[in-house]
Amino acid sequence: AKLYDTQVEVLFGGAADAMRRIALGSLARGIKGRDQRRVKLLDVACGNGHFLRQVMGAFPRMVATGLDLSPAYCAEARERLADWRQIEIVQGAIEQAPFEDASFDAATCVYLFHELPPRVRRDAAREIARLLKPGGVLVLADSIQTGDAPNLDRMLEYFPVGFHEPYFNSYLGEDFNAMFDDVGIELEQSDQAFLTKVMRFRKRP
Repeated sequence: AKLYDTQVEVLFGGAADAMRRIALGSLARGIKGRDQRRVKLLDVACGNGHFLRQVMGAFPRMVATGLDLSPAYCAEARERLADWRQIEIVQGAIEQAPFEDASFDAATCVYLFHELPPRVRRDAAREIARLLKPGGVLVLADSIQTGDAPNLDRMLEYFPVGFHEPYFNSYLGEDFNAMFDDVGIELEQSDQAFLTKVMRFRKRP
């Protein structure tokens, strides 16, 4: 939990934070015009709280919940985010999220879906749809996929071999537009920053 930030910066050649900030900008556009004090955010797979800390730096009065499966990451996130009393860190899996229906106005998810088996991706998508209020926004940031940057396709093919990512090959061809559309969430915008793709979705009313 304490080494993750350094590891991911090395992996992405020092570009990880810059890529994550694209997700922050997409979130800002997704909730534009809203009073941040009345926006309830769920950060799915919040890890050690790094991205959620960036969110709170931009929206210090937002009410937020971080969800992560790892007790160690949750403990680190609670320590990092202690300055914001309106943040709750919950240990749990997104495919069985311990929250009521329509609990959140917005959700973020950074670098999780390429780690999930195909069936679990769909379970996670259904749960996110359940948790979002009608009109709620989802910002999903993860690896680019095959064809997003054709000159990088060879590198993407090597990645699961070199870094032991057992579900990455299936991720490369995953149709996120269709997967989320099936659960009532529509693609609103897609941006790309080096090796990261940021997709913003909105739940249908």
